[in-house]
Amino acid sequence: MSNPLSGASDSPSSAAGPETAENSAPSAAEQKGDALDPGGQRRWWLLALGPVAGLVLALVLPSSLSFEGRAVAGCALWMAIWWMTEAAPIPVTSLLPLVLFPMFGMGSMKEVAAPYADSVVFLVMGGVILGLATEKANLHLRVALLTIRAVGTRPAQIVFGLMAASAFISAWVSNTATAVIMVPIAVSILQLVRSVDEQAAGTKFAASMLLGVAYGVTIGSTATLIGQPRWP
Repeated sequence: MSNPLSGASDSPSSAAGPETAENSAPSAAEQKGDALDPGGQRRWWLLALGPVAGLVLALVLPSSLSFEGRAVAGCALWMAIWWMTEAAPIPVTSLLPLVLFPMFGMGSMKEVAAPYADSVVFLVMGGVILGLATEKANLHLRVALLTIRAVGTRPAQIVFGLMAASAFISAWVSNTATAVIMVPIAVSILQLVRSVDEQAAGTKFAASMLLGVAYGVTIGSTATLIGQPRWP
């Protein structure tokens, strides 16, 4: 014998189905995106603004300047606009000279590509890789906890401990790599303090920690030749 309430129990769920689907589906406003969304219409205007501004600058510069000089100025303005607005990904912007300079006769491909293989580039890239590896392994959280445990929980003690750790590491590792490693640690300490007391982790405390990393790596790098390698 069938249950007379089965049909009534099924009807609300069937009626709620379309509503659930409608709620889960993104609205037209959400699909369109915000006006400041870099993927929206604003991004296309900024993409076009870079080459147009570079072309206008190259045309308005005095004719006493050579064509190559005007072209370099235009390319620099193009890259500056894309770099500041991030209309295009930063790696794309950084590779623009490889395309534009040989195209307009500002240099050969060999001359333009040589600075990309400079030792300083690999030094900075190595520091970034070390920083990413530290975050991937959650080593920055462990160092943050050990730092607070060793120096105490007062703001001055935390900043001092962060400066001491930055100076010690910078004496044996490049100061650039040390800064990239220590910034995630400083952010982790700030988040730990903020989870306990939001008022204690204010703007001044955050600025003090970042400045402490900067001063710490600078001071520590003067201890050895490794910490502050000679620029070519």
